[in-house]
Amino acid sequence: MLAKGKAPKVPATVERREPVCDIPEGSGAERLPSPGP
Repeated sequence: MLAKGKAPKVPATVERREPVCDIPEGSGAERLPSPGP
């Protein structure tokens, strides 16, 4: 789960709240690093 969400400190709950996790690494990786750190 963490490997896909790239959010080590954010719980898996964010995966359901943010559709970005559903998107492939191509587009999702671009938006994940922003809210991560």
